[in-house]
Amino acid sequence: MKADRSVWFILPMRSVLFVVIFLLCAIMTGKDLTDITHWWSIIASAANLFTFPYLAPMMIALIPPYLALLNLLLFPITTTIAEEGVYLGCGVNSFHSKWAAVLVPAFFYAFQHSFIPTIFDGSFVLYRFLSFLPLTIWICYQYHRKGGIAYIMAGHWLLNIATTIQIVITSFYPQVYVLLSSQ
Repeated sequence: MKADRSVWFILPMRSVLFVVIFLLCAIMTGKDLTDITHWWSIIASAANLFTFPYLAPMMIALIPPYLALLNLLLFPITTTIAEEGVYLGCGVNSFHSKWAAVLVPAFFYAFQHSFIPTIFDGSFVLYRFLSFLPLTIWICYQYHRKGGIAYIMAGHWLLNIATTIQIVITSFYPQVYVLLSSQ
């Protein structure tokens, strides 16, 4: 089975979506992209509704506590469903070649994380991409090899829960963020 042409639109779609949403948020708030990086998880949750490892301090920066709590519920499940649906369900399942089925979706899965948050800095984008690429290759390979998705989704959900818990903690206790970001 040859990959449907639409997969070449669908796989990079989330990367483009994150860039567009971050740019729109920056324009709407009149702030620089670097000033809104701490909103990355809220923006990701919003993007996830449309598409159904080391954390830098900006990734767990405080946000309003009520949004942190809401995000604790939304982010882990929406991200897990959206990302596994796009990159595994649509991506891996669209290619006949084993290598294409693993490497193409893994590339875009990692590339998407280069823009969460969106900062137009080549070193940052490369760092985020290379940080995620080994994991996304492994995830796509495991899904292609075994076909099961439950354990992948459970692991992804746990990682996202850990991230959102850190955001809740820093949002309710800003002194924790100050301590973490000063190290």
